[in-house]
Amino acid sequence: MFSSLTPMDWKRRAVKYYPHKVAVIDGEKAFTYTEFGQRVDRLTLALDASGIKKGDHIAVMLPNTHQMLECFYGICQMGAVMVPLNYRLSAEDLEYIIKHSDAKMLIVDAEFAAPIETIVSNLSLEMIIIVPVEGHETDLAGINYEDFILHVNDGNGYPVVEIDENQLLTINYTSGTTSKPKGVMLTHRGNYMNAANFIYHFSLKHDDVYLHTLPMFHANGWGGVWAITATGGTHVCLRKVDPPHILHLFTQYDITLLCGAPTVVNMLVNDPKAKRTAIKARPRMATAGAPPSAALIHKAEEILGLNMIHVYGLTETSPFILYNEWKDEHGAKSADEQAMIKARQGIELVFNGETMVVSRWGGSRLGW
Repeated sequence: MFSSLTPMDWKRRAVKYYPHKVAVIDGEKAFTYTEFGQRVDRLTLALDASGIKKGDHIAVMLPNTHQMLECFYGICQMGAVMVPLNYRLSAEDLEYIIKHSDAKMLIVDAEFAAPIETIVSNLSLEMIIIVPVEGHETDLAGINYEDFILHVNDGNGYPVVEIDENQLLTINYTSGTTSKPKGVMLTHRGNYMNAANFIYHFSLKHDDVYLHTLPMFHANGWGGVWAITATGGTHVCLRKVDPPHILHLFTQYDITLLCGAPTVVNMLVNDPKAKRTAIKARPRMATAGAPPSAALIHKAEEILGLNMIHVYGLTETSPFILYNEWKDEHGAKSADEQAMIKARQGIELVFNGETMVVSRWGGSRLGW
């Protein structure tokens, strides 16, 4: 029997097997998998009632909040395509992406709505949904997110559509450092396989507590938005990178896993509270985006007790493609030698297939 590979099936599984477990923590709010599933389904119902259909594109500009997580599932389970937006981009780049992606709707966080206010008259959006944020007002004319999802009658359930694993799931835009931002079309299958690598190589289990230090808009949180749900783990949302708050969350929720660039690692180890924070677990932390130095890895493991895992990827590869494979024999080496080994990567992941480095100069191929 053939079954399409899609991360959407993992939400169904999590609701079935972990109905009363806490799925999402966002500040003072917490949702079980049953409650999370209900909110996701209500979002799908509301989108359907507003005219969104399979194949339509919806731009989403939110930080790492429960609403952002709900959008990944609520939009994509109906066969629509999510376009995550980097809220740090200029108004000019945001206008280009929204137009280029053919987005019919925008879901935006009130705190980051200012650049949209300056370009909204140039956009042909059919609807704007606004996530309100205390202390932040916006002049955008739109519908309150909570009102949007809670006014629908969910008695008949959300419209089920047939999903082809090769159809679009998200369109993720690169930063546009060399020219205009470039949209990368990621499929249901591609995201599924990437998340499978995430699950396998980071040894995810149902009792993992994952801190979203990495922006969810960045290649779909490197697959974390799917992988944690797949295993029935707990998502801990993080609106912004604030080292003292992150260190507090480590101890408050016994965080076991997180991802982030070396810059984030550096911020954590150099925070004045780092050496005074008693972290019971030894959280695994995947780092990429820039090569982490051996010295930084050593500090992260010595000061915070993090188990650092160096990975490599591209948005175009969904994004994980290479990682550092730790071997038991490395445990006999000194701490400095271990850190130097962990600063490397280059081992292909289990579900990637063969990976090769091709030299543009000599034309040779180097297989890892």
